[in-house]
Amino acid sequence: MKPNELVSALNYLWDANVPAIIWGDAGVGKSDIVKQVGAKQDVPVVDLRLATQEVGDLIGIPYHDPETGRTNWGKPSWWLDAPEWLLFLDEVNRAPKEVVQAIFQLVLDRRLATHELPPGVRIVAACNPPEGDYVTDSLDPALNSRFVHIRLDANAEQWIDNCNSFIDPSVLGYIASAPNQLNDLNTNFDLQTVARKTPRTWHMAGKIYKAMENDVDTPQGRATLQTLLTGTVGPAAAHDYIRSLDRSWTKPLDIVKGKKTYKEVRKDAADLKRLCIILPASLPDDILRDSKGNLDTERRDNLQKFLENLLNDHDDLGIAVLRRLTKSGNVHQDIRKAISKSKSLFGAMKRLHY
Repeated sequence: MKPNELVSALNYLWDANVPAIIWGDAGVGKSDIVKQVGAKQDVPVVDLRLATQEVGDLIGIPYHDPETGRTNWGKPSWWLDAPEWLLFLDEVNRAPKEVVQAIFQLVLDRRLATHELPPGVRIVAACNPPEGDYVTDSLDPALNSRFVHIRLDANAEQWIDNCNSFIDPSVLGYIASAPNQLNDLNTNFDLQTVARKTPRTWHMAGKIYKAMENDVDTPQGRATLQTLLTGTVGPAAAHDYIRSLDRSWTKPLDIVKGKKTYKEVRKDAADLKRLCIILPASLPDDILRDSKGNLDTERRDNLQKFLENLLNDHDDLGIAVLRRLTKSGNVHQDIRKAISKSKSLFGAMKRLHY
């Protein structure tokens, strides 16, 4: 990703509240870009060079509180008493192992010892690629799964634009004529070695999509989404997920509202399978949200007909949906009515000890 593209990407991640790690060579501009994001969001930036930190520098000095009789930790000087700020964790893979262990809790739980980050604080980290001339340690996969990974590449044109006020014109002119001379340290680091599919990273992917939802239909937005998800769940899964966005999948509410019937959905086996998996999980909440807590007779009948046809056509699949739909003791009353009014559904539920 080019520097200017990274600024835009990090602003999306700010909205999604998802931590990011920037992988890039020394001097490529990681710190400057993070400062630009802080300026864009109008928040202070706290820059921690973890290679020079100890655990005590992060969590503060312990002291005895005479009022409680317990040990507390004094907040370190870098911890701001402000509702919003950007915490930049630089040189993560050069840090002592004890420091890396400490930031596990900071990134996942947003806590360090007794200190808790305010909701408005965002986290961005940075690493040098674990190859070439760099002396670095590999990061634990559990830590990697807490971040969106973004590779920052040196770009001659943008470097010239960003540095024209303080670098001699003769140097700028030379790099303009020979852009391949800008960086000797450029590596071929592959994000696939750190970005993996896990339940946690798919949760992050959903937050990223939600933050970008209004822009994903534009070419630039789609490209940025592809890059961010590549650094979250890996390139193959990101590509497949983005392709799925263009499918006209049936939503549970399409069934309840009568926009689609079972006969229409069954024509696409993949759509039917997907619908049966997500329907029990999303339907009760969708009912409450869309119907203000109650289903009218028409919507209840639409749900009943869909479940009857599913059970008649695919007995095992129908039973599985009914089991998941009613496994909670707090089954929505209108779902219970839709099932109890049907002899076939009620009979199936009796077999499940409903």
